[in-house]
This record gives sequence, structure tokens and C-alpha cells, in this order.
Amino acid sequence: MGKGINTNAMDKLFSGLSGNEENISIEHEQANEESHTSEPPKQSQKSKGNRNQPVKQHICTIVKADSLNKIRAIAKTEGLTINSIIDLGLDIVIKKYEELHGTIQVKKPKKGDVGKVFNL
Repeated sequence: MGKGINTNAMDKLFSGLSGNEENISIEHEQANEESHTSEPPKQSQKSKGNRNQPVKQHICTIVKADSLNKIRAIAKTEGLTINSIIDLGLDIVIKKYEELHGTIQVKKPKKGDVGKVFNL
């Protein structure tokens, strides 16, 4: 089995996430060009701890194909990212919910104790 990544397969896999196979290929080519330089890779904003950037988390969800196709069309027409459109939609839904039900209080997650979980 080869050690390299099958870039064609990866492009097909991620094309559904980005909405545009052409962008994936261009980004992949740019990444290949950058990887051949002697400069060390750049750190992302998140790893630098830039506090002006909101913390983001990855999610995976299933949506209606018609809705996603329309979002892709809007993104392409308006020069936006699918992510920015979805972020805006979530912000609108949260704002509407809070108008009806009050501010949402997000609780900090509890840190579990593995010893207590397994009675150790």
C-alpha cells in the first residue's frame, strides 16, 4: 500500500463539504506548492491564541440536498463561504429563540472523574 495520500479521492471527499470541487483543487495545488518551500508551515490563528477570533468547533450534520444546493448557489453568486452563511443562520435562530424565551445560559461542562465513573 502506498504511503502517499490519494489526492483525487481526498478532493472528491471534501468537495461536498466545501461546495466547489474547483476550489478544492486550487487549494490543494497551493498547499503542494507551499509544502515544497523551505519555510516552516504557518500556524493557524487558533493555535496562536488570537483572542479576536471566535472559537470555532467542527460539527457534522445531514441537511436536505435541495437546501444545501441553494446555499452553495448563494455562496457562489455572492462570493461567500458556506460556513459564513450557516453561521449567520444559526445566529438568527439563536437571537429569535432568545427573544421568545430569554437569554440562553450555557453551563460549563463538568469535568468527570474516571475513578468515580468506575467506582475505583
